[in-house]
Amino acid sequence: MVVQSTTTKLVWSIGVLAWLLSGCNPDQINNGPVPDILVTATTSEAIQAAIDAAPPTGAHIILPPGDYQATARVNLTNKNRITIDGQGTANWIGSSTVPNLFAVLGTCQTIRLTGINFSTTAGPGSYQYGLICTFEQSFIDGYEIDHCRFTAPNAPINLIYFLPFSPLNESGNGRGAMQRNINIHHCVATNGGRAFCEVNSHVHADGRTEGFFERFRFSHNTVTNMGTQDASFGPALSMSGMASQIVVDSNQITDTKYCGLEFVNSQQVSSTGNRIQGTQTVFSAYAFTRAGTGKNTDIALRDNSGSVKGRAYILHDIESFSVTGDVFTAEQKVELIRARKGTLNQLALSVSSDANAMLLVESQDISLTNSTLRITHAVNAASLIVIPGSSRGIVVRDNKLARPAGASGLFIQSEASSGNTIGPNVEQLLN
Repeated sequence: MVVQSTTTKLVWSIGVLAWLLSGCNPDQINNGPVPDILVTATTSEAIQAAIDAAPPTGAHIILPPGDYQATARVNLTNKNRITIDGQGTANWIGSSTVPNLFAVLGTCQTIRLTGINFSTTAGPGSYQYGLICTFEQSFIDGYEIDHCRFTAPNAPINLIYFLPFSPLNESGNGRGAMQRNINIHHCVATNGGRAFCEVNSHVHADGRTEGFFERFRFSHNTVTNMGTQDASFGPALSMSGMASQIVVDSNQITDTKYCGLEFVNSQQVSSTGNRIQGTQTVFSAYAFTRAGTGKNTDIALRDNSGSVKGRAYILHDIESFSVTGDVFTAEQKVELIRARKGTLNQLALSVSSDANAMLLVESQDISLTNSTLRITHAVNAASLIVIPGSSRGIVVRDNKLARPAGASGLFIQSEASSGNTIGPNVEQLLN
């Protein structure tokens, strides 16, 4: 049962976000009067009825305090300017029969979820999608998820999942589903079975369906202990597929699985001010890889920091990138494989349990400058930086390099015939 107010008031709604190519600061935008709809029963059917009752002009749906037990997934289909507001006290709870709590379907604009606590009592099993998700053939322009909480410790399920794809035209040209202007901020995720947020927009197996993502911001979130049911995959954020104009900033990420932040075939990524910590599990802070023939391009990492038991960076098949002012302690070396046109400047990297601090393979036009690289405990370490003959145009100069006094090899191993520029650098032996 729902109750709709006879008056309207100004409420939050997301609108088409006012994005900049860097910085992207969309908070509440495009405010306007919409009716309040009060949900008066703590059931998923009551939430669905409120959504269905919303007029075409939109609505502010209020969930009063309580536990909303999901007996069916709630769908928001072909709706615009809808806010679902849990006000921090509404607990939306799933089960093994209803692990997917909420889905956005069809063509939607200006959707907002705020102040809702999402969880599930589901145990081990096989669950698709996420606690909240978007599906195939969905065109979404404006979707904000803020000040929500998520947990699913016993279910191998993503907490948030985006899966856009749709058939192309008969000639195989053109774009499929588009999901854009997405803003996930000030959320808390704790003990998730898989990833906190996965965006999957690959071309599908038939070669004729694909999806695109653009203008996505992930900021000021706190993510702790992901991958509790899937040790191979539990990042805070996985942007996988055809995505562009991505901003990831000011997140606190602790004890994820595989990596903290993953990007596959992404373009125009800015990642700044993130803190990534690994106290219990082995994972890498950043992973840039590719699927098929795609690459990550136009990537900027700045002022990120942390301590992890894996690598600070996996930089595979990345082109046109910069790392500036990052500070990381890691157990394993940084890998640059088939990396091109990149700069690493003012990087502070300390590696504790590997033979090298940095390895460059089949890479070209990379510069490492004004940085500090250290190996601290690898007594039998080989060279601090290894540049095989497969890499060209590598510049390593004006850095401070340190390794244990008992380590073998050179500070920098580079074939003389490679044409790389090595030095001057300051080299120091550690006791």
